[in-house]
Amino acid sequence: MSEWVVRPLPNATARLRLFCFPYSGGGAGVFLEWPKGLPAEVEVCAMRLPGREVRLREASFTQMEPLVESALAGIRPFLDRPFVFFGHSLGALLAYNLVYRLQDEGVPPEHLFVAGYRAPHRPSHFPYVHQADETTFVDRIRNLDGSPAAFFDHPELLEMMLPTLRADFAVWETYVQDATRVPLNCPIAAFGAREDKEANQADMAAWRDYTASTFTLRMFAGGHFFIRDRQREVLQAVARDLIPYLR
Repeated sequence: MSEWVVRPLPNATARLRLFCFPYSGGGAGVFLEWPKGLPAEVEVCAMRLPGREVRLREASFTQMEPLVESALAGIRPFLDRPFVFFGHSLGALLAYNLVYRLQDEGVPPEHLFVAGYRAPHRPSHFPYVHQADETTFVDRIRNLDGSPAAFFDHPELLEMMLPTLRADFAVWETYVQDATRVPLNCPIAAFGAREDKEANQADMAAWRDYTASTFTLRMFAGGHFFIRDRQREVLQAVARDLIPYLR
């Protein structure tokens, strides 16, 4: 049992582990249905960060470096077989930083999937809001179109989740990319959405500079939460990329 890693369908004979990192405010539940759309040889490991789901009472991280350190400790017991990373939005930035650390330690993943987050050197399209007043911050969350309208009609629910959301926003809004970093050795697949205001096609294509290996760019229909709204298509694309590691 791990507080960091949730395996919706544990598979002792899996040939590959797929670690999935959620967007801001998201938890392991984002990926619970993913095993149904992937080859049986792939074991999905959904990441659960502090401040959500059963870890709701834990303080969320507000900076990338300590988050990476803690997440690394959480996933190390599961790195005993080939693995790949998939991250969406904040999860993509976290996954990238974890891959960089693991590469430095000599245990990189086979593949990195980044979805819905611009390459780290690209500027945000929106003002930073993690320290903004509540109205401004809530409007920013509302405009992401990731939460049902009813969420904003329940003050008690909103009040409960705001600290986690602010912390998550602080992680990426305070993040500064180290310009001296070398490219990753593993392939990168960048997934974007044509109507995503957070990360456009150019933002996603810029991930090409972050790998010394192969790079692919796939654009899907939809907005920022296309991994949810186009889940079947996303999983088909992931499955295709994983085939070489399952032979």
